Amino acid sequence: MNDTSTTGQFPKHPTEVTPLWLTERLRAAGAIGASHVITSFTSTPLGEGVGMLGVIARLELAYEGERGPLDSIVVKCATSTEANRAVAMGFRMYEREVRFFNELASRVGAGVPACYHARIDLATGDFVILLEDLAGYRQGDQVAGCDLDDAVLSIDVMARLHAAWWDAGDRPELEWVPTVDGDLHRGGMVAGTRAGWEPFVAGFGHLVPQELLDAGPRFMAGLSELHGRMGQGPQTLIHGDFRLDNVLFGVEAHHYPIALVDWQGIIVSKGAHDLAYLLSQNLVTEARRTHERDLVARYHARLGDEGVTGYSFDECWDDYRLACLWLFEYAVVIGGTLDPANERGSAFMTGLIERSALTITDLGLLSLLD
Repeated sequence: MNDTSTTGQFPKHPTEVTPLWLTERLRAAGAIGASHVITSFTSTPLGEGVGMLGVIARLELAYEGERGPLDSIVVKCATSTEANRAVAMGFRMYEREVRFFNELASRVGAGVPACYHARIDLATGDFVILLEDLAGYRQGDQVAGCDLDDAVLSIDVMARLHAAWWDAGDRPELEWVPTVDGDLHRGGMVAGTRAGWEPFVAGFGHLVPQELLDAGPRFMAGLSELHGRMGQGPQTLIHGDFRLDNVLFGVEAHHYPIALVDWQGIIVSKGAHDLAYLLSQNLVTEARRTHERDLVARYHARLGDEGVTGYSFDECWDDYRLACLWLFEYAVVIGGTLDPANERGSAFMTGLIERSALTITDLGLLSLLD
């Protein structure tokens, strides 16, 4: 059971975690027994250049006497990078992840790491989450790009997640989850795109076809309307940051086929939001150009397999194209407002921006602004 308290003292960084605090939290969650005592742990940082909004570490646990049931866990806290933390706070991303694990994770219908404890101070944004360690899994690499096989596996899990929450707009348990056309997401992303455009062009404009750079003012002028169009039609709970760095692929028989991590971006939107993010900003360009329509068809078919009705392939394809164009604002906000922190962070930005821009020009998506 997770601790849903939002006030009081708790570790605000992996270096502040103590063996006693871990023992108490893991006992409360039923992850270790009353007789198990954690005496020490070894901490290893995770996610360099991957998780720019959080600090993540693996803790390898040592016990008093007998070996405990958990050899290691993962701890996640807020980033200390001021600019990135401000973005996360502005979009309530830390609150969204803590509440996801406390309220929704057990009902997602996809591979999610077990959460032993999740707590946040809403006033400061400080939080701590203790998670199952999925160290044996193969982590996707967004810098290298997603290949066709991994895209297929990801789409199958994505469709199960979306189908489980299809027509989510009126579900009371999701009232606190932002919507793609709501004030929080629309206002923040539109403002972030406008503020980030010039730094984005200065830093990454060489990756973007000239016709898209020239269309920048028109794109920004139409963003609010694009948010509104994304909020029309069937809505569902989506991951919101369905990129390859957040996908872990099982390699053992007892593993989930795929596990999804980093649930800070959950939002109610079109399912094509996640699909377009994966294919337009993660899938290697040549694979997208060759297999794009087939992959969208696979997603649509899997929705049908999971019980979704009344949603045609033509609607799905139109939603996908709209989402690919609209998601260029993510590329602008990421490239123009976030601190990459290190070389891998810069490479991650470069890959997603170039792939996103080429998708827009390949599919002639600027016509959707007319």
